[in-house]
Amino acid sequence: MAPPSLPCGASFSPEDAELITVYLNRKIAGSPLPAPTAHYVHDADVYAAEPAALVAGLLAASAKNGGGSEEWYFFTSVKAKSSHDTRRCRTVAGGAGTWHSEKGRRDVLDRDEVVGYRQVFTFEPRNLF
Repeated sequence: MAPPSLPCGASFSPEDAELITVYLNRKIAGSPLPAPTAHYVHDADVYAAEPAALVAGLLAASAKNGGGSEEWYFFTSVKAKSSHDTRRCRTVAGGAGTWHSEKGRRDVLDRDEVVGYRQVFTFEPRNLF
């Protein structure tokens, strides 16, 4: 069954505050995500596979910067390096690569109130040489 489509001319390109206040809050509460946009937000373990394998077969959203690029949105759990450590493990697929932080986290505001944080990561494949 094909996912419902957005109205003609519409695209799924949520603002950061909307991702938190609408989608993440509903997910935490166990409520369904708004249709048809629910087909653009996926549950996945982003540490289980390289990005190309992770997004294979999933609907992409239009990137906010335009230019025909795509973005994917995921709910995932953060993994600690060990049970007694506060540092996060960012290794992917048994060592195929690592997620690297690009910049420090940035506040996400909704009506001048901090509702969460945005952190940008890029995937760097493991150098085999």
